[in-house]
Amino acid sequence: VISGLLAVLLLYSGLRAQDQVHFPGPQLLGRPTDTSVTVNVVADTSTDAYFEYGTQPGVYSNKTGTASAAANEPLLTVLSSLKPDTPYYYRMVYRRSGSNSWISRDSHTFHTQRPPGSTFTFTVASDSHINITPFGNADLYREMLQNLAQDRPDFHLDLGDTFAMD
Repeated sequence: VISGLLAVLLLYSGLRAQDQVHFPGPQLLGRPTDTSVTVNVVADTSTDAYFEYGTQPGVYSNKTGTASAAANEPLLTVLSSLKPDTPYYYRMVYRRSGSNSWISRDSHTFHTQRPPGSTFTFTVASDSHINITPFGNADLYREMLQNLAQDRPDFHLDLGDTFAMD
């Protein structure tokens, strides 16, 4: 009985590992308007995905169609029919192309465009030199990121020289 359970567990864990997809970078949002935003994500393998979204945390009342992308190619999906000046919560649901196992990624948030004349917050960072000796300071960089998060910016610009490219 124990060896049978072990075999089933190994088979299940092997299938799950086989279905895993690696995302070399974060999901990026672009082309924001008052009623839409485009999500851009890249996976290391051929992937199918859709996005669930809504105006309350964990409540996804809307869903995009399923899109597909080849390995290491951008998967672009437009979240549309959004309300202006509204916070939204969204998550990606994906699978390795050809798999039957759908996997949900973590939830994220964005805010649609505010009306002209409204106030908003933006932040700017540059020349962080995180791992460039002798300039970089990881603790100072972490503190800067915490300060940025506290500002809850609508838009953030990083002007570069953050990481050494060697």
